[in-house]
Amino acid sequence: LTGPIPDELGNLSKLKSLILNDNNLTQSIPNAFGNPIRLKNLEINKNKLSGSIPEELGNLEKLEKLDLKSNVLVGSIPMTFAELKSLEFLRLSGNNLENSIPENL
Repeated sequence: LTGPIPDELGNLSKLKSLILNDNNLTQSIPNAFGNPIRLKNLEINKNKLSGSIPEELGNLEKLEKLDLKSNVLVGSIPMTFAELKSLEFLRLSGNNLENSIPENL
């Protein structure tokens, strides 16, 4: 897959797992990705995603695994990630993130 991630994927309210690893996805992670409230697994590693991590991902109450490794993401880890009470696995290595990990995470 190449190009941007379609915003419409955020409208899939029953989606539980989305794996888009090892592609050529570009631009930013859509803010709409905070909408699929049943999402448990989001893996978008080894792409060319840029921009910051959307704060809206902190709305994913059932998210257990978030893997955004090896992209070109910048900025800091959103404070909203402290709301991810079900999160068991978080991998953000291989990006250009700055600052520290939120205390509540």
